Amino acid sequence: MLKVGTREEIKQFLKEHNTGFYVYILYHPNKTPFYVGKGKGKGNRVFQHEYEVEHSQYNNPYKINTIKKIYRLGGTVGYGIDNIFEQEADAFARERELVKQIGRPPLTNLTDGGEGAVNLDLISKQKHNDTLWGDTGDNPRSIINRTFQELAPVKSVPIKPLQQFKAVHLTPHPKARNYSPREAAALFISSVFNGVLIEEGAIIPRLVNIKGVDGIIENGVGRDILVAGWATIIPNDDPTLEQFQLTKSGKDAIQRYIKDLPKEVLNRYM
Repeated sequence: MLKVGTREEIKQFLKEHNTGFYVYILYHPNKTPFYVGKGKGKGNRVFQHEYEVEHSQYNNPYKINTIKKIYRLGGTVGYGIDNIFEQEADAFARERELVKQIGRPPLTNLTDGGEGAVNLDLISKQKHNDTLWGDTGDNPRSIINRTFQELAPVKSVPIKPLQQFKAVHLTPHPKARNYSPREAAALFISSVFNGVLIEEGAIIPRLVNIKGVDGIIENGVGRDILVAGWATIIPNDDPTLEQFQLTKSGKDAIQRYIKDLPKEVLNRYM
């Protein structure tokens, strides 16, 4: 390790060693490493991660949440310059070596290192997409995503695992919205798994248990349902226990949506 220090100390060190490519490590206040990366010359790549937090640029949510937690606990991020290389390939090789040596976890790196920023962005975007609509195994989000995708192949599933989502009290969206199958499918899937008959006046909960996973209709789609006039909201002190009361237009919207579903899907869910 060439240099460990504060932000200002590392800035000064890079100014004095403005050649080639450097490999750096970010640390928790207790000196545990949580990220390994590569920078160039006196560039500020080593400090870019805190900039991402300050400007809500969430390419790597694991790293970002780690930095946020450090801030919440009143700490500061520690910096270390591991080594400097004339050739970028050598810096990438050292980055990979450190990631393997330290391990993931405790490191929050998305890959084994050595790919460069463009590939890292693509990988992090794919991970983000997987959380929105993908299937990555038998975790709660994937179980909900798989079921919903059978009913509406969309790029953002509007039912989220309850333990991973903060529900707020629903009010109609202030502006008219363009609607998609997501709104009708959200109401439909809640009615199916809650055993509710689709008819005018039906009470459809936001909360729905899908194959053993507690889920909830997300805030945005809930607001869109209300502004469309497809339902009114039955309030509750706990927003997760709010319920939709279906209107005639909501019943018609769900029925129009159901007509387009394949028969084999309807046979599984109705």
